[in-house]
Amino acid sequence: MVDATTPTAPEDFDPLSMLLDQNALREPQPHYDLLHATAPVVRTQGGFYLVSRYDDTSRVLKDNALFRSPGTEAINAADPRFASHPALNMVSRSILALDGKDHTHLRKLSAREFMPRRVFDIQPTIERICTKHVDSIRIRLCDGETVDVMEELAVPFPLELIAEMIGIPSSDRPYLATVVRALLKLIEPDPTIEVVSAADHAFLELEEYLLRHIRDRRARPQDDLTSALIATAEASSESYSDDQIVLSLIVVWAAGFDTSAAAIGNGIVTLLGSPNETDAMLAGGQNESRRFVDEILRLECPVQIPPAFRYATADIEFGEVTIPAGSDVRVLLSAANRDRAVYDNPDVFCPERLGRPALTFSAGIHYCLGAGLAKAELTTILRQYALHLRHAVLVKEPDRRTSLLFRTYGEVNIALE
Repeated sequence: MVDATTPTAPEDFDPLSMLLDQNALREPQPHYDLLHATAPVVRTQGGFYLVSRYDDTSRVLKDNALFRSPGTEAINAADPRFASHPALNMVSRSILALDGKDHTHLRKLSAREFMPRRVFDIQPTIERICTKHVDSIRIRLCDGETVDVMEELAVPFPLELIAEMIGIPSSDRPYLATVVRALLKLIEPDPTIEVVSAADHAFLELEEYLLRHIRDRRARPQDDLTSALIATAEASSESYSDDQIVLSLIVVWAAGFDTSAAAIGNGIVTLLGSPNETDAMLAGGQNESRRFVDEILRLECPVQIPPAFRYATADIEFGEVTIPAGSDVRVLLSAANRDRAVYDNPDVFCPERLGRPALTFSAGIHYCLGAGLAKAELTTILRQYALHLRHAVLVKEPDRRTSLLFRTYGEVNIALE
């Protein structure tokens, strides 16, 4: 329901422009309310339909019969850019663009490495890397410095963790981080030709690097994700190519880098503004920490419009809107997680909140493989931050980064009072 504080949508309403407005970046709830009340399913100027209500979003994510990817060949045929640009072609061949047996086949290659037992085994590594970065920040704060926790913790922590999991030497990590970030810009809705060209160059460099890395690990296996994927591929009764291993490694790195960085930045800012809830989290056990993290991920969903390919297989009705067969359909996870029809006071941080699970990590067959790892990372960082750095304060209100894909901060500067 639209209340007195909810703006009215103009006739030329474009939700993508609205989401990039600085007011929406700072405080999105009134804009989510507007979408839910007046345009819950809307065709954007980008040509795709955007779905924002919780129930509708859940339907799109879970109903693989009505909303599915047409497959690599059909994507490439429908949009020649996907055939002619190496980076876009990589996306159309990745698990993001596959359904059915092709999706299951590629998902099975990595699934074992993200099961709860494997995440438990990685926990000491998470603790070690986190402690190193938190200790460094603590020393600098005590020396009177102002520290940007995005630059010194939120970004380098997942980069170091994923690189260590894959087995990338520390000397190569800064360069590869630049390459991966150039590639990630490709999956923003409606990328420019300049972004696509830069992503092409980045992908070709990354592909060449990872193919050499795979050859090295095949000759000299280590205790890392690359060696594990090679072993799984070679032991499987199904056929896997080195190209598919490369695709899996790129998805793991891309999904685990900026997404985790966004979640960490969002979590720290939320923590700084929630002293009572933070005290309860520290005083409690595993359940309290889990609820604290789950609520942060609901309230400040790090991925807004996920880069998955879903097309309507028939004319589909959503209330008064009919999505024609063949239409590109995307979901706004951050708005679904703040739907007033599902959550009371959805813009309020409440770790004790009960009810339906957030859709932060998607749902259905495309549920994020790395969800357990991401939650373990965020839990570890927020507990260590609360224990060792919570006396620091924000130097100024942090600005949101302009992005349709990620809900994240550009800088989060802190200092001791």
